[in-house]
Amino acid sequence: MKRIFCRIVAVLILVLILPATAFSQNRSEIGLQVNGSAVEILAGTEFQVTPGQMRLDGNYVYEDDDYTMFGAALTIGDTAITPGLTGRLGFKGVYGEFERPGKDSNLFSTAFAVKVEYDLSSAYVSYYIPVTLHAGLNFAPSPLCFDDTDKYLEFTGGAEWWIIENAAVMLNFRYMDVEFDDPVKWDEDYSSVYGGIKFRF
Repeated sequence: MKRIFCRIVAVLILVLILPATAFSQNRSEIGLQVNGSAVEILAGTEFQVTPGQMRLDGNYVYEDDDYTMFGAALTIGDTAITPGLTGRLGFKGVYGEFERPGKDSNLFSTAFAVKVEYDLSSAYVSYYIPVTLHAGLNFAPSPLCFDDTDKYLEFTGGAEWWIIENAAVMLNFRYMDVEFDDPVKWDEDYSSVYGGIKFRF
């Protein structure tokens, strides 16, 4: 199953991402955020498509003595309802290892991804506010979970203050709930607040 998943991701990259980079790359971002026990690396690339934008995001999280997780998401988005508000729909693949007494459990799933972003600088052009608010939900029920995983739910939200045009200070929140059925049936949930910086180019 892992091999099938890796092949699907490779095909998506070759068919959708690489051709787009030749002519329509809009912007890329990279960031680092931390808290008292965790570090996360974030990266994303956005491409202009008709209509809207296609975005590829990746993240790596290391939570000390609890879990390690890697994620990759492909979403399509466009302006929704009002200027400055962008909605995105797509999929996120996640893989990681969660520690427990005895044998550890592996997280492996393909989740539905929903995200909204509200760029206040675009919403209130008369009063320049260099802040972007965002929230996202990733959910994988049992049929989309593999290996030791039975259910995966992740909610993220936060704000970015763009101090200069291509650099921002971030404050983000993550809630995650994962259910496993191997080596025993067990559940783990986490709530974390992160602070960090992001660069756009």
